Amino acid sequence: MEKSGKPNGMGTWRRYKLGQTQFTSWLTQTAAKLTTFAIGPRAGAASDKFVHLIQLEVFAQRVADNATPEDVPDSAINILRDVVSLRKKSFRFFSSVTKASMDEKLQQSNANHAQIINVLERVLARLESLVKLRKTREHSDEPKDGSRVTTSDLTNLFAYLEAHQKAGKRKGRKKSTKVKKPQRPADKAVAKASGGSPWIDKFRFGLPGEDEDEADELDLYMMVYCFFEDFNTIRNHVAERWCDYWYDRSVPLVTLAVVINAAFEFFHQLEHDLIRELRPHALYHYGIDHIDYNSYDHYDKKEADERIWKDKAEWLALPSYFELEHTLQIIPPGKTPILPPSQRTPTIYGTTTVEGWKTFQSNVTNQIVLESAHLKALKHNRQETLLPFECQLLSDLQVLLKGRSSTRPLFFSLQLWVDIRSILETDHVQPFHDMQATANKLKQALENHNPSKYCKDYDFKRSWLGRLWETKHFMVEDFMYEDKKARLRQVGIQKDPSPFFLLKHEPVWACLLDFRARLVYSELGQEFIGLKPTVDAAACLYHAALAEDPSLPRWAEMDSYVDTCVDDCQLKVGLRPSQGPAAIIRYYAASRGDENGPEKRAAGMDSDKRFIPEIAVRASLHRQFAFDDKPFSMVEYLEQLRVQLSQGKLTEPEVDKARALMGPAENDFVDGHGNVDLALSNRENGLSRTNKTELAKQRNSKLSQLSPIDILHMLDKTVTSQLEGILTLDYFKLWDESLALLTVVTAAFGDSMWDRLNRDDPDTPRAECIQRLPILLGQDLKSSGPAEQTDIIQRVVKGCRDFLQGPRHFLEGPETDDGEEDPLPPLIP
Repeated sequence: MEKSGKPNGMGTWRRYKLGQTQFTSWLTQTAAKLTTFAIGPRAGAASDKFVHLIQLEVFAQRVADNATPEDVPDSAINILRDVVSLRKKSFRFFSSVTKASMDEKLQQSNANHAQIINVLERVLARLESLVKLRKTREHSDEPKDGSRVTTSDLTNLFAYLEAHQKAGKRKGRKKSTKVKKPQRPADKAVAKASGGSPWIDKFRFGLPGEDEDEADELDLYMMVYCFFEDFNTIRNHVAERWCDYWYDRSVPLVTLAVVINAAFEFFHQLEHDLIRELRPHALYHYGIDHIDYNSYDHYDKKEADERIWKDKAEWLALPSYFELEHTLQIIPPGKTPILPPSQRTPTIYGTTTVEGWKTFQSNVTNQIVLESAHLKALKHNRQETLLPFECQLLSDLQVLLKGRSSTRPLFFSLQLWVDIRSILETDHVQPFHDMQATANKLKQALENHNPSKYCKDYDFKRSWLGRLWETKHFMVEDFMYEDKKARLRQVGIQKDPSPFFLLKHEPVWACLLDFRARLVYSELGQEFIGLKPTVDAAACLYHAALAEDPSLPRWAEMDSYVDTCVDDCQLKVGLRPSQGPAAIIRYYAASRGDENGPEKRAAGMDSDKRFIPEIAVRASLHRQFAFDDKPFSMVEYLEQLRVQLSQGKLTEPEVDKARALMGPAENDFVDGHGNVDLALSNRENGLSRTNKTELAKQRNSKLSQLSPIDILHMLDKTVTSQLEGILTLDYFKLWDESLALLTVVTAAFGDSMWDRLNRDDPDTPRAECIQRLPILLGQDLKSSGPAEQTDIIQRVVKGCRDFLQGPRHFLEGPETDDGEEDPLPPLIP
């Protein structure tokens, strides 16, 4: 089932098997190191992959008898504790039905599972008793039984094993190859596993050999349990984050929507991993067969129903399954249901009873299913295969309505979505209002900044037209309204439908559209100011004025823009205040060429190296979320995002994890800013091809050890930092203010400066010509004396002060075309 000793998947099952295997390797290596003989033929060539369960107690006793407390790392204890905890949960999950079952095989399987847990608990107790003696323990309080193994535990133990394997190989070259027959110390008592039946001597703890299939039924049960455990863990984590918004608004709604949509896609990945493992064994029915609903017979019917619903049905997402099955029964295949606005049932929030919750879930489920049916009809009639940043839940519901076949990820996603609707209550309309505000801002900015006025960049103009159409059609206007209205008229209903009903009642998609609009606003804004060096020219004069008079008011937008540039880029090097105001202007003029030379774009705009890493992260988010033909799946993208973030400035915890991954030999290369690239490059340069492959495996293992919660937390943190950082920079506003500053400073030099700027073409718009102002001033400073230079700088300071203290707005006129129809069709992403 798990070929080549590698567990598949990305959830609890994978971490469980990885932890189990690493613990087995550590235990066998430590037992071998602490004794003067080999472990024996049973754990020979495959000892690093699995051992028989009966050997665990033997190895654990040897470690407990011969090791010092420092020989047992905390990560090994944490991993084994997590394995025991998961085994216990799985045992409770599947054991209730065996009490009343007459199936001897089932009862024996349950007894075997209990025996395995007993053995593992004894092994854990022996190691914990040794660790308690450690005087320099970092944490005196032991984790609770329900603690989960962390990425650092797996990584630390991996590094520990790697170091001991290398040391063992070095020692092995000096020793004789003769192996003594294994013996047990005569004066040491080792507890035997209770009930030493033949099966326990065959049970393998760890991964199977490369040429073997693991057919252990208990591990198959564990797989099913971990599948539902991951769903509920993700569900609880996401619901808690939405509660954070509800109580104190501590997290942006947009972040929550991106995270929950990623969770919807994770459910698909988890199901794919489960089916891939279970398909050869045809065990799809085991998860339900091992739930004993008869155990609630001693309760009255009402209490029994509530307990079953809370303890079992909710945990399995069965309410969503039954609700969808019921909804499909009332929707004819291939038909679009019509519900008159007057017949919509009002949604009642805050219910505390099971019946009340069922009514609430039925109501909101019908809302989203009926709207999904309208989306399906729209796509079929208009050939729109995909809507912008469409929520994964909506896509899954449309697939359900087309094929009439449902999947487990859809049940999970709908169950989580119902939770979110319950948490938001009447605030479910707020995401729509936020999205409309962002969309109208984007629409106005695009309409007021026509790129054709400044250059003939046809690719950018095509993208500009496409984004403008998308914003108007899908965000500002209700693209479903006319279709709904026509369907109501066909059945004789004269009342108009409620506008924007879907976006008002589906907060996730509304927030996703909001995030898409923000990304487009920022990305197109940066591309727009890169068409001409207007902003850089304004930055030059602004910083020259600051160098002369530091008491000037600050320009927040420009300061934020300059902060996005790296320290050694051409623009920022020329803006250093220590150079003096005249030097700043002359440097800018020299770097842009003379006024009669070829026109240049903003310096370095075409190079990614000009900007800080956060700009690259925003660009990757824009590629993934602002285009419908996504280059990667969500899981693939998040793995790449993790690598991208690790290449920038790391936080202290991340630096510690990087040190743990690289080992102590490379720690000297990690600088104080958390830049590990030098360490990794130096390490790779000195490695052979085989070792480079091993290093790549270590990096991949670090990513694979991340749980879905870790990945969602990374996405949460990344999106929030973008919303509070780069996405707050208004490039279009910066462009307008830059034109205003250049206009005010030009006016400070009188009409003669306007004549010089317009001498080539008097019909050129002022916004086009005033960007050459710093170049002309640089020439004047170069050819003038000290007194004239002082006068020029003082005029620049006066113009900047007038701008900073007055209205910062520039409008040359309405941004419209010259009346001719644009020959370029819009590029719809």
